[in-house]
Amino acid sequence: IAGDLDIDGGKITSAGALEIENASGDLTLDVAGDIIADVAGGQFTITDNSLADPDLLIKGTGASQYGGSLQFYKDRGGDGLTANNDNDVPGSIYWYGYNDNGTPELKIFGQIQSVITDASDSSESGKLTLSVITKDSGVSGSGLEAGLVLEGTDTNDEVDVTIGNGSDSVTTVAGDLDIDGNLISSAAGLTIQPGGQDLIVDSPRSIVLDSAGSGGLSAKHEGTEYSVTNSAYR
Repeated sequence: IAGDLDIDGGKITSAGALEIENASGDLTLDVAGDIIADVAGGQFTITDNSLADPDLLIKGTGASQYGGSLQFYKDRGGDGLTANNDNDVPGSIYWYGYNDNGTPELKIFGQIQSVITDASDSSESGKLTLSVITKDSGVSGSGLEAGLVLEGTDTNDEVDVTIGNGSDSVTTVAGDLDIDGNLISSAAGLTIQPGGQDLIVDSPRSIVLDSAGSGGLSAKHEGTEYSVTNSAYR
């Protein structure tokens, strides 16, 4: 066809695979409504061998405050009339790559996943987990581990956050740490180590050190300990 192709019907069918090849230039789909790709095979793939490609661009050109969005729906019945169950996963984003094994193995190096933790009406809550792969050698380690977990709760407007995975994980705060709550708790002993600088506790009111049980209050300077076993000082 040297010119345009005008189809008055509503369907293009093919007995086998259908390929649209454009020798040069862009391929533009310009429709008055939505573009719906109903993929029975379950995958929609974009491939390109150029440097740092392919890219998926969502570009909003309207003169408004908001741009586009990437939306995941979990619609059990396909009609918007079926309730989800607890622990349903509305969507996940995975990052795959190959390791340097003799025969390279495909691994998930990162993941973001959303879970419906409670689908109850007026008590809806969800969980968002960001995970990365960790050491996984034989039976040591379990591969993909959660590094950041955000969980909705039964309390109005409360979101619980878990950072790190296990007590050996290290969380680094590059700047200041601002805590709006009033409690710092630890599952075991708590050590504050300034790293070569002074430790300053600055309070507009009293500073109270409360040692529970039979423990005393002790202070050390260059290895020399100064202790008060039953302090009455305030």
